[in-house]
Amino acid sequence: MAGDTYAVIERDKLAGPAAALKRVHLVDLPAKGATHGQQVPVLRKRLGADVLPALRASNGWTQEKLEGLAFDGRRTAYAVTDNDALKDATGETVFLRQRIR
Repeated sequence: MAGDTYAVIERDKLAGPAAALKRVHLVDLPAKGATHGQQVPVLRKRLGADVLPALRASNGWTQEKLEGLAFDGRRTAYAVTDNDALKDATGETVFLRQRIR
């Protein structure tokens, strides 16, 4: 993303058919932070992408943990899931490519 935009992964701790929340949010960072004695500003998040449909697209097990995230220069996000090494999981890793709003 741009140098003043921060991406945040928001996810539940649910997998398979119970999975309900797998999103990437964007937050614009202010030019200056709060100085001593000033109140820290509350920053607003905006939805960049809902990746749950992409995780479900294979019609297999929906992975729990969307963890790695990178961007190219054309607002495309690349994400990877954690496979949990077969501990209560299938052991699969999913790689995603999705445009960010």
